[in-house]
Amino acid sequence: MRVTVVYVTSPGRRVAERAAEVLREEGCEVEVWRARAPVSGMMELLVRKCDAVVCVMALGIVVRTIAPLLRSKHSDPAVVCVDDAGRFAISVVSGHRGANRLAEILAEGLGARAVVTTSTSTQGLECAEEFEQRNGLVMEGDAKQINSAIANRRRVAVFSDLRVCTALEVYPLKMMGRVECDAGIVVTPELLEVPEGWLVMRPCCIVAGVGARRGVEAERVLAAVSACLETANLSSLSLCAIATIPKKAEERGIQEAAERLDVELRVVEPEQILQVEHRFRCSEFVRQKVGVGAVAEPCAYLGSGGGRVLGRYAGGGIRVAVAEQTFISRCGDN
Repeated sequence: MRVTVVYVTSPGRRVAERAAEVLREEGCEVEVWRARAPVSGMMELLVRKCDAVVCVMALGIVVRTIAPLLRSKHSDPAVVCVDDAGRFAISVVSGHRGANRLAEILAEGLGARAVVTTSTSTQGLECAEEFEQRNGLVMEGDAKQINSAIANRRRVAVFSDLRVCTALEVYPLKMMGRVECDAGIVVTPELLEVPEGWLVMRPCCIVAGVGARRGVEAERVLAAVSACLETANLSSLSLCAIATIPKKAEERGIQEAAERLDVELRVVEPEQILQVEHRFRCSEFVRQKVGVGAVAEPCAYLGSGGGRVLGRYAGGGIRVAVAEQTFISRCGDN
């Protein structure tokens, strides 16, 4: 997490430096800045570049400065306010997205008192964002209704065929519609219809194997990957990697596609493919060109650790196959 600690006064500087030490011990990348006029201009820059901002100054300054800059709870950074004496660490904005936890870490490290006001946190309940972060998932949609249901002690269930860590009730996907509950969180890479107000979270578990002609453009790779995911009825939010052979991994179009999708580019060696290519349909033409009889499917299979191939696409000199790798929740082995 990238955090900038901002202070105004000399006493505030001492607190800011201590706060930075505490956060670095937690593995955060931390910078310490002195606030200079106009504070609003500097804060606008920080809101855009940082995951979190710790403001060592009066709460009123923080509120007046950041209010015009806030856009969405899904994109706004976590903001925490600490007073110049280091007595309070106040979660101001994006509490469920990290500010609550930062306030607690700073309070413990500074010998201060954490001030957290989000309803689920004050009741000691797990909110949707905490469930998402704990399990390494990607939220699709707004958690407002789910968090409201949790805060009001209504029955919220999780439906997932993958192992997840949560204090909520967990049922297999096939139990959707058969378990009585007020709201639900559905964890799946599949594109499923869910009741209105429910929340879908995507596990990062899909690997796309890609084979293409030389000089392929990124736009065409992106379109082919998207078409393959659609054919397999899978969400693009679950894509975690593109896999291909070394020769194709050097193609700028494939590299750029991985960068734009913000996924890992995995390289599968031809020697590995030769050991498993009997499982897939091969082409002598492809073998003459790259030394193996197939690229997309073996790369999806091997790149996912031997996962099941769920879909295929071919068109315009590009082949894509998608496979599901074993999903491992951040809270433990699957």
